Amino acid sequence: MIRAVQINMMFLMPSLVAFIQPQIKVQMPAIPGRKFSRTDVIYRETNILTAIEQLAQMMKLNVMFDQMVVNQMKMLKITVELRDVTYPRALEMILKTNGLMYAQLDGRTIVVASDNPQQRMKYEPFAFRTFYIKNANIDEVK
Repeated sequence: MIRAVQINMMFLMPSLVAFIQPQIKVQMPAIPGRKFSRTDVIYRETNILTAIEQLAQMMKLNVMFDQMVVNQMKMLKITVELRDVTYPRALEMILKTNGLMYAQLDGRTIVVASDNPQQRMKYEPFAFRTFYIKNANIDEVK
């Protein structure tokens, strides 16, 4: 018997927790097969878009910005001093503290957008994926 399981991976930060219906948490890595060591992330008077691009580059991710974010954030400079964090956690903190979120478009591409209900609705189609599981007991999959 084939069962369809829908996973909501929307707007979750690099620790990417997926929610399998009905509400079962599954831990998924930000980049499959990669572990990030802890480091210091320091930006002084740096454009926020540049900082996000650099962090994504360190994680070997492609990053795109929603046009609304580009218009709002192109002049915003940030000063950040984060000690003993991973790159995904640093990205998560920078996005959250500046009212931003990301949606994962594919395994290596994220789009950064403002964190508001309209943007969440816009990027929701990218967050749901259907996986077909053969020969599995639903209790074992949980």
